[in-house]
Amino acid sequence: MSNIHQLSRTAYERLDAEFQDLTTRGRIEIARKIETARELGDLSENGDYQAAKEEQGKMEGRITSKGFSQMLLSLMRQTPQVAHI
Repeated sequence: MSNIHQLSRTAYERLDAEFQDLTTRGRIEIARKIETARELGDLSENGDYQAAKEEQGKMEGRITSKGFSQMLLSLMRQTPQVAHI
């Protein structure tokens, strides 16, 4: 059984903005952090690299989370002021 939530247009826009930010600026920023950390040398003992990879994993988890992705896809199909998901 799926949960149904009502979101206002404002809530949708906030979530959509977060999604857009994570999939553009967020991914670019993480890639730069990883690249910079790789330049420091041995990755097995590189705390900056490990931290950047962990941050990347959390961010990708948020992007691909079932609720977040499906909610945005459902909302994109809705045209009324209040969308049902």
